Amino acid sequence: MINIIKKAISTCRRNIVGKQKGGVIKRMVKTTGKSCDISIDASVPTACWSFESDKHIIKVGTQLDTICNADTKSNDAKMKKFIEAVIRHETEHGLLTCRDDAVAKELKSESLPFRLWNLFEDIRIEYASATRKRGDGAFRWTNYQDVDAAYSSASALLWAIKTNEAGIKKQASAYVPKWNGTEKVLEAGKERFTRLLILKFYRRACRALTSQCLIPIVKEWVAIFGEEINPKYADAMVNGSTDEKSKEKSQPTIAPTGLDKMKADSEHLEKYEWFEKKMLINKQQITRIARCMKNIVQSARTTRNRLSCNGTRLHANAAMCGSDRAFINRKRSNGKRSVTMIVDMSGSMRDPWAINGGREFVLAFRELARKQLIDLNLILSCSFRHKCKSYVVKKDDTDKWVNDLYPSGNGEGIMGCMKTHLAKIKASTTTVVFTDSYLRDNDIDTQAYRNMGINAIATYIEPYPSLLNSGRKRMDKHFGRSVIACDANELAQRLMREILKD
Repeated sequence: MINIIKKAISTCRRNIVGKQKGGVIKRMVKTTGKSCDISIDASVPTACWSFESDKHIIKVGTQLDTICNADTKSNDAKMKKFIEAVIRHETEHGLLTCRDDAVAKELKSESLPFRLWNLFEDIRIEYASATRKRGDGAFRWTNYQDVDAAYSSASALLWAIKTNEAGIKKQASAYVPKWNGTEKVLEAGKERFTRLLILKFYRRACRALTSQCLIPIVKEWVAIFGEEINPKYADAMVNGSTDEKSKEKSQPTIAPTGLDKMKADSEHLEKYEWFEKKMLINKQQITRIARCMKNIVQSARTTRNRLSCNGTRLHANAAMCGSDRAFINRKRSNGKRSVTMIVDMSGSMRDPWAINGGREFVLAFRELARKQLIDLNLILSCSFRHKCKSYVVKKDDTDKWVNDLYPSGNGEGIMGCMKTHLAKIKASTTTVVFTDSYLRDNDIDTQAYRNMGINAIATYIEPYPSLLNSGRKRMDKHFGRSVIACDANELAQRLMREILKD
């Protein structure tokens, strides 16, 4: 095996002479202007690339025969071709993969598995290599590796599509193996055929321009399919970064992820389990917002005299005119409302929460509650791997802790949260859902809640006036009633007026 690897390395090192292309290593060195050290390393399962000390490092393992088919194993010439293809793959990492640790850091901050991102990166660089002008064309992996007729693991099927190089075929769907798992999964609030959705993710990876562009794609994948991936489908190391979650796993199967799954009760997520990021509190803004809302609440303590069909006092002029509404009806109200506020803590809420005034908006409501102007149930909601998580913020939880919360969920989990805390919602005058309306779990069945006498209002901050209309359309898609504004102060005032209508 070692001798075959040495021969393959020698071929890949061939010099560029005249019209001859030369080996893939020489071409990578010429293109990048950086030298390359390549060696055989028995500790490496297959092969790996890294960029260290201003040069490319490629290590070729001695276990490549474990991932190829029987025909390749028994044929030295074919095995050599396979190893050359593997080395070519690693040189594409050298040409196209991000050389710093920015990707690894972002994956870690997003709690995304490195191995899964690497599978998407493999798709991206191989498609770019195969379609490059005056390049080497297809890798022809199917000459050396077997692809099964059917799969029940999403990551396995994605790997099979990559191995079949469906992206460079005229009919890509013809090179997607059969799917034996759950027929449909939920994507952007709609049920999609799983097989076609996985092909869609493959195509998006092919079109990605950089390594960083794949991170939101991986995040969406994890929200739908979870983060499990069999080690044989992707390496746990690229450019010296390793996957901390790369323990050996059996080939996973996808659990049902339809509407019934998303409507499941949410689980309580303890306080210490919520992701925190130290941030300064804008106390002045909180006070300003709370003061404006206080004025609105206090103005609603009494209602004006109004004419009614019944009452204890007669309106003389109306009675003389023969009007049916001839009684004076003046009611007093303490203006106090009971509000259940559900805060979307999915990853897409980071800007609305940390930058656009979302935290100050929520903390202003807590300030009103402390002054006993409103009763407030503040509930955090998100989902991880299709499991809804929630937390009811306690009265003794500090504003500092609430302020430092950092949205990090894979999804919103709002349906599960509302079902779990239905008793609190029913007891409230109004239910407010603070979200950016980019819902990935499923639509909110607002009509069902209206039938139960529940008033639900969706609200969010859109800092760009030009995007207000599109924001309203998104809200209308998921909610029957919504309030949006360009800043936290304006939003709080509009929302409070809406709450006082209930």
